[in-house]
Amino acid sequence: MQDTFEFEHLLARYVRLFLVKTFAAEEEARLVLKQLIIHLLRNDLEEPVERKASNQLTESIHEIANYIRQHPGESHRVDDLAARAGLSPRYFSVKFKELIGSSVQTYMIRTRIERAQHLLLHAGMNVTEVADALGYRDIFFFSRQFKQYTGKSPSEIR
Repeated sequence: MQDTFEFEHLLARYVRLFLVKTFAAEEEARLVLKQLIIHLLRNDLEEPVERKASNQLTESIHEIANYIRQHPGESHRVDDLAARAGLSPRYFSVKFKELIGSSVQTYMIRTRIERAQHLLLHAGMNVTEVADALGYRDIFFFSRQFKQYTGKSPSEIR
């Protein structure tokens, strides 16, 4: 929305109607709500199609990044993540790096290491348990990767 002043004014008025009980406040609130919806619909019609598509792409990429962050112990393949976003693997990888700031692989590793730090510091888990919980089959590989990203070994953090 370019000019939000009128929209914000209507929104404040809508909220005020529920805080101060006046005669016909509910009816007026319904009318103000209709005006707010009309503003949103008009704005949606005026927005260029390319921008809408890019917003959907941005949301999709951020949703995938959030999914990776929420499931660090799973083995994520770029092909599967790209399919989840409805994109080709190559285009997904390029856009992911552009929007998130790191490659998919780097982001997955960094997310795992961040979760590992949290588990080591706050969950009372030992290094083997953390490595296992995050999907590492080789504890030595986990330790090496952990030290590469944090500068300290997992046992030093613990």
